[in-house]
Amino acid sequence: MRAIVPSLVLMSVAGAASADGVDDFCGANGVPKPVCACATERLVPDIGQDDYALYHRVGGIAAELRGLDVDADAAWIAALRKEAARSGADPDYVRIRAENVARAHRALIALCE
Repeated sequence: MRAIVPSLVLMSVAGAASADGVDDFCGANGVPKPVCACATERLVPDIGQDDYALYHRVGGIAAELRGLDVDADAAWIAALRKEAARSGADPDYVRIRAENVARAHRALIALCE
C-alpha cells in the first residue's frame, strides 16, 4: 500500500511540473535516482498526503528552475512564492510546511544512502 499512496496523491495534484516533483527535486540536487526513490517512498507515511502534495508542487517548480541553471536557494524561494500565490496561503505558512517536509526528506535520503 505504501508504494501506491504517492501515485494516488500525484493523480490528484494539478499543475505539477512532472509526474513526481519530489523525485525531480531530489534528483535536481544531485541525489542518485535509487536513493531518491527509496526516500520518496518512505516520505508519505511520515508526513501525510497533504504535505506530500505541497512538497510535490514546490519541488517540481524548484526542480524545473534548477534545470534552467537557477541556483538552489533562489529556485526554492521562487517555488515557495509561486505555491503561496497559487494556493492563496500565507507565504510563511507555505515555507514552514515545505521546509518541515524537506527536513524529513533529507533525513530519509540519509537513511537510504
